Amino acid sequence: MNNLIEKCKDWYHKVVRPTGVWTDQFIIAGILGFVFIAIGQILGSVIASPLFKPMAGLLQNDNAARFLLEYFSFIGIWIFTIGVLMYAVKKNRPMLQTLVQKKESNNWKSLLIGLGIGFGMNGFCAIMSILLGDIQVTYSSFNPLLFILFLVCVFIQSAAEEIVSRGYLYQKLRRRYYKPVIAIFWTAAYFMIFHMFNPGTTILAFSQIFFVGILFALFVFYYDDLWLAMAAHCGWNFSQSIFFGLPNSGIVSEYSVFKLNQETVRNGFFYDTNFGIEGSYGGVIVCVLAVVIVLALNRNRKEKVDYWAEFEKQPTETN
Repeated sequence: MNNLIEKCKDWYHKVVRPTGVWTDQFIIAGILGFVFIAIGQILGSVIASPLFKPMAGLLQNDNAARFLLEYFSFIGIWIFTIGVLMYAVKKNRPMLQTLVQKKESNNWKSLLIGLGIGFGMNGFCAIMSILLGDIQVTYSSFNPLLFILFLVCVFIQSAAEEIVSRGYLYQKLRRRYYKPVIAIFWTAAYFMIFHMFNPGTTILAFSQIFFVGILFALFVFYYDDLWLAMAAHCGWNFSQSIFFGLPNSGIVSEYSVFKLNQETVRNGFFYDTNFGIEGSYGGVIVCVLAVVIVLALNRNRKEKVDYWAEFEKQPTETN
C-alpha cells in the first residue's frame, strides 16, 4: 500500500508543476473559462448596446448594425480577460507576455500570414463546394465601410476566443502541467465544447472545430505567436461569413459580399447544409492536413517559450 502511495506521489510530481494553483486543474480551469466568457459577453453587451442607434443610422441598415455589434460585443471578453484575469491577478501577469509584440512573433507579419492561412483554408473549401456544384453563390454588394467594419469586428470576436482559449486557459494549463500536450488538447476540446450550442452542430462539426483548435494551439506552442492564431481564426470566420456569405458555425451574416443561394444548396464533401463548411468531411480533412503540415515543419523543434519555467521553484499562492 505504501509503495502504491509513493508511486502515485511520484507520478503526481512528474505531471504537476509546483507553479500551478488549484484553479489551474484542467476541469476547474475549463469551467472557469466558460464563466469568464459569460461575464465578458455581458460586459460587451453593455458596451455595445448604446452603439446600436448611431451604427444603424450610419449604415442605414438595422439588421447589419445589429449583427455587426454582436461581433463587437466580444470586446468585453478582451477587457475582462486581459484587464482582470491577466493583469489584476498578479500571479497571472506572465500571461500578458503572450500578447506582447515581439521581433519574431506577435507582429504585423503574423497578422498577415494568419489572415492568409485562415482565408486560404476556408476559401479552398468554399471554392471546391462551388466547383462540385454543392453550393451556388452570387455577388451581392461591396460596401467598403461595412467590409472594413466587419473585418475589424470579426477580428475582435475571433481574437477574443483565442485570448481566452490559447492565451489565458492555455497558460493556466501550462503553469500546472509539465506536458504541453495537456494544454494543447484540452484547449482544443474546450474550444469544441464552446461551440456546442451553435445551430446545426454535428459530429463532423465538432471534429473540425477540435482540429482547428489543435492548429491554433500549435501556433502558440511552436512560435509563441498568439497573434498568428487570432488572425488565422479571423481569416477563417471572415472569409466564410462576410466574403462568401456561408454559415459560420451555423450562423449566417446579415451582410456579405456574396450570397448563398439557399434553394440549390446540397450536402457535399466540402459542405453541410446545416453547419456549412465546418460540418463537412472536406473541412475536417483540410484542418487535419494543416495540423500535419505544422507538425512536419516543426518536427525537430520544442516549445518556443515556457513562461512558467523560471517560477517553478517559487512558492505557490492561491489566486
